[in-house]
Amino acid sequence: MNMIELFIYTFLISIITLVMFIPKFRKIKISQYEREEGPKSHLSKQGTPTLGGLIIILVVTFVFIIVSIKQKFAIEKMITILFPLVSFGLIGFIDDYLVIKKRNNKGLNWKTKIVLEVIISIIYLILLDKSGHFYEVKIFNLIINNKILYYLFFIFIMVGASNAVNLTDGLDGLAGGLSLLNLLSIIFLTINNNEEINYFSFILISSLLAFMCFNYHPARIFMGDTGSLALGATIASLFIVLKYEFFIIIFMNIFIIEVLSVIVQILYFKKTKGKRLLLMAPLHHHYELKGFSELKVDFLFWIFGILMNLLGLFLIYKFY
Repeated sequence: MNMIELFIYTFLISIITLVMFIPKFRKIKISQYEREEGPKSHLSKQGTPTLGGLIIILVVTFVFIIVSIKQKFAIEKMITILFPLVSFGLIGFIDDYLVIKKRNNKGLNWKTKIVLEVIISIIYLILLDKSGHFYEVKIFNLIINNKILYYLFFIFIMVGASNAVNLTDGLDGLAGGLSLLNLLSIIFLTINNNEEINYFSFILISSLLAFMCFNYHPARIFMGDTGSLALGATIASLFIVLKYEFFIIIFMNIFIIEVLSVIVQILYFKKTKGKRLLLMAPLHHHYELKGFSELKVDFLFWIFGILMNLLGLFLIYKFY
């Protein structure tokens, strides 16, 4: 099976699955519940089906297993690549399930969610350890080789990246579009090496593009925490396996800015006893309240994302 056939098959399977399940999700009220403190314009989204991320995970897992068998990939590598997608997706699914069950936007307690993410990250680290992953971070000519520091850095990246994509997933198509850019960069980085990651990224892009057909504004389905946590952890894990951990700062720059905007807003609010630096955090909501449409905010962030991904690729090809 060549890449074009693989893309078409994955895309069609995803499209057909989404077409089948979106009406069913709407009928049984597997839907989005907007937070009251969010932008008022988002209240109209309440009732939109969610759990689109579950469909992405199921399709990608199924197709990648079939491809792995056909291409004779090592089982250990297949499991290592799929583990972040499935495990962090499971945490997100539990969160989404509680939201749907309670019929409000309060899912897992944030402390519980972080603890689960740390545990999953440690398990993933053990899997990488058994596969021969080496514990060093290369920053241009500087090499940091300390196992304990690497463990802490690794857990921070996995937990941080998953929640960063989750925070960014507040506008139709925003997180999905930025994730596509990261995955395209990963494909460029694995064209002549790491066939397993190249195939996996290609499959994930195909399924994500199918999802985006229903997630562009106005969205007919959301990915939910199931999709956003899984995507964030998966993208981070691929850069880690490829030994480009440091460049996550560049490739996932928009996601990081979104997190920082929330942290800065909270600190400023506490320090000034009630004043706000931004009209609303995360940053994409600030631009919404400034009068930008969702599509304009998406395009603004995507363009910046394209520039940062090109910068990341340039630095890697130039200095590595």
